[in-house]
Amino acid sequence: MAISDDKDTLVKRHLDMVKKSEEQLTSIAHGAFDTAALQQELAQALEDDRIYKLTDNMKKRAIHTAANYDEFKNLVACADLKPISQKELRDFSQADRQTNIPFKKKTSRKKAANERRFQPAAPALDVPPATAVDFCRNWKRYLKTTNAKYRYLELTTPERLADMFKADIDSDLMRRLLKFWCPLGTRKLWIRAQGNQLRQHLL
Repeated sequence: MAISDDKDTLVKRHLDMVKKSEEQLTSIAHGAFDTAALQQELAQALEDDRIYKLTDNMKKRAIHTAANYDEFKNLVACADLKPISQKELRDFSQADRQTNIPFKKKTSRKKAANERRFQPAAPALDVPPATAVDFCRNWKRYLKTTNAKYRYLELTTPERLADMFKADIDSDLMRRLLKFWCPLGTRKLWIRAQGNQLRQHLL
């Protein structure tokens, strides 16, 4: 009895489906069918199919390349994203696209003002340096001319230099000091003598 009931319900369902499809075909023939909804449904089905194929292909590739499940999951999640072309990368990196030029000018002015405000003040170069670090910093950063270097060396005596660099002196700094002392010639003989004295202290 139960088997015949199941057959009866299946037959009824089949007959209902056939009747509905006949009604739909009749409504298409008479123009009562909603074609806009059908177009939307077909477009959605095509998009779903496209994403399914992309995801499936990415899964097949990622299973061989991914190191762990998280990487695999991320690769599959990005399957439907459009790759970036070389031209797009070049366009993206070109001068920040110059979108808001007046704003950039304002920020660059503010940045320059901030840099000036936060720049460390030059130390007093008329006071002898206390440490080797002070000497090196002043020599490299603030003493640009030969006369300024000469005055700074007069201020920093060879004895003080020998004490500051007793443990260690950079070979590049020593070379620069010697190169500075040597070309001064006879008018600066006492500096050369002081340099010899410094070398003797260091050696």
